[in-house]
Amino acid sequence: MRRRSWQGAFFVGRRVAWRRAEYFSRRSTLSPRDKLVTAYLLAMPLSAPGNRGDREIQTKARKSLLDPTDVLVNALKEFPIHKPPKRLWRFLGRMDASGSIDISALTEGKLNLTPPDFFNDPFEMWVGIATESLTEEIMLRSVSSPNGLFMKAMAIHSPAFQKDPVSFRRALRAKVRATPDQWAGHARSYAGSIKSLGSGSLGATCFSAFSASQFTGEVGIRHWAAYGNEHRGYAIEYNGSHRFFAAVAEAKWLFPVNYLKKRLLIDLPEFDEWNDAKMWRTIRAWLAMKSARAWGNEKEWRLIHPISNDFTHPAFRYEGDGSKRRYYLRLWSNTEPIEGQESGAAAISKVWLGCRADDALEKRILAATEQPPLRHVEVWKLKPCERSFALLPVLIRGSLTKPPAPAA
Repeated sequence: MRRRSWQGAFFVGRRVAWRRAEYFSRRSTLSPRDKLVTAYLLAMPLSAPGNRGDREIQTKARKSLLDPTDVLVNALKEFPIHKPPKRLWRFLGRMDASGSIDISALTEGKLNLTPPDFFNDPFEMWVGIATESLTEEIMLRSVSSPNGLFMKAMAIHSPAFQKDPVSFRRALRAKVRATPDQWAGHARSYAGSIKSLGSGSLGATCFSAFSASQFTGEVGIRHWAAYGNEHRGYAIEYNGSHRFFAAVAEAKWLFPVNYLKKRLLIDLPEFDEWNDAKMWRTIRAWLAMKSARAWGNEKEWRLIHPISNDFTHPAFRYEGDGSKRRYYLRLWSNTEPIEGQESGAAAISKVWLGCRADDALEKRILAATEQPPLRHVEVWKLKPCERSFALLPVLIRGSLTKPPAPAA
């Protein structure tokens, strides 16, 4: 007979948790056990001392995610403020509902906020958990520490714990002692839980901080193929000195990715003390780590922002329902006075058409940049060089400024 896991035995009330965790209706690479853990972590206010999982508390907590509260300020205190580079490139080529390439990033100033679950790297925000040195003492402390992540989940979501905490802990400790074969699975589930918590809480827009020669050289050629619809799309060159990027960097939500030579390994006792500040520090740190050998040449900068249907902020928007819901920021609103629109649109300096971009896309982009608030934007098109692996810039619209230097 198949033995029931001690996690499954004590993680009760999962139907309620799953209803609240709408992100798990989407495709996920986590194991069923990881999903079970995550359903509780995603739905709960993690610093809560008791049964505070009601909807009103969650709504208030989500609305205040970017407020300058002491918790958030202290959580990010250890992270430096990174000055954005002069140029930030974003490659685009996604098709819209009409079958045309979506240019709302240009015409509406949209910055899509993608949850980590949908990043193209399966190792995003998923660190390794060291399981080689697990002992009974470490495991018992992990599941019984009053301020630990596991016990806070039980205090909020387990009726058995709420009814009789003493008996619950006694039975749980006995189960842990009897099932050493499940210790490693318990430890690994924490990494998947934090990844999914981040996916349900934050979205990211990714940029590349290429030099001009990298953009037109072999690194740029590969980037266009991967992110610019195989050179059929376009790229927006943003002005990193614009007040929008300066403000987000000041808040420590815009930062360069930390490329690692080896994957980070976390010890299980890291989760024995858990609170809101530690939650945000962990998510912020894990979101900035990628493999140096696999991704280092992308020179990525990442802008992250809370995502929630209840979050209210002038620049924050969402559209669609259920698994089709999309979150994004707006650099300006088309309902603003034209001066306000132009001020926000000044974050965009150039648009670059891929070397395979068709005439229809070129006409749409030219039409958009002939009207306010985008009349200042230069439009360039790239052509393959016949003598080397490089892309040659050709000015289509705008003043003749110095183009990027061709790659050597």
